[in-house]
Amino acid sequence: MPGKLELSNAIEAFKRGDLDRALTLAELSASVSPTAPCHHLVGLIHCRRGNPERGVDFLRRAADAEPANVGFKVMLARALIDSGSAADVLGMDKPQPISTDLPLWITRAEAAAATGDGEAAAEAWTIIATHNKTDPDAWINLGRSYFALAQFDEAESACRNALALSPRDLTGLLTLGLIYERTNQLDELDRLLDDSLRDGIEQAQLSYLWALREQRAGRLESARAFLMQSDPGEDPVRWHRLRLKIADREGDAAAAFDAMVRMNRAT
Repeated sequence: MPGKLELSNAIEAFKRGDLDRALTLAELSASVSPTAPCHHLVGLIHCRRGNPERGVDFLRRAADAEPANVGFKVMLARALIDSGSAADVLGMDKPQPISTDLPLWITRAEAAAATGDGEAAAEAWTIIATHNKTDPDAWINLGRSYFALAQFDEAESACRNALALSPRDLTGLLTLGLIYERTNQLDELDRLLDDSLRDGIEQAQLSYLWALREQRAGRLESARAFLMQSDPGEDPVRWHRLRLKIADREGDAAAAFDAMVRMNRAT
């Protein structure tokens, strides 16, 4: 049938990485038989060629033509995120809270992270974690989402679920430690760090938490040493805020001012 052969050949060319031929054949197929799979392939080719804005147009046509096709919607959402339009993903109809729609919830969580929408992120990770109860990463992401919303009880519960599955997960331990410090549960922070050390986790692996602990205890030189072992790139605002606190308590006005400037720039 005219159009189907071109589409089949276009798919094969796409798989081989011959994007120019794939696009030529896919556009020829579209001119003969403009089906949803054809629009989808043309959109994928444009995205692969580094033009997600152009790809979005065709991926949207495919998703509109087959609204029940989860794969089409996922690729549209990813293209929107890549083209800087993550907010449009959150404007799409919400997926159903069922396992078959989990890929859509994952892209929704990515869009929420890109836009800084903490409530949308927490909602998405709640659905994902509910359906992936044995996935520590899902629980950690849920915990981090709740932490960003200052819903500390929920954040702590999610992190504990993650650590029950993966006790040595550094991101889970870090997030739980941040919760304890923020809520002034300093005894729990001490216990967390002491337990982690006993479990064979080196101080350098959780150096930011150790810096927090030492700063709260007034051991400023030790706090500064631990802070310098941690990576400021993971969260520059948080990192320079702690550096500011340490320098301020040490009476180092120059370091405190520099930390404040860098924190504001990161913000």
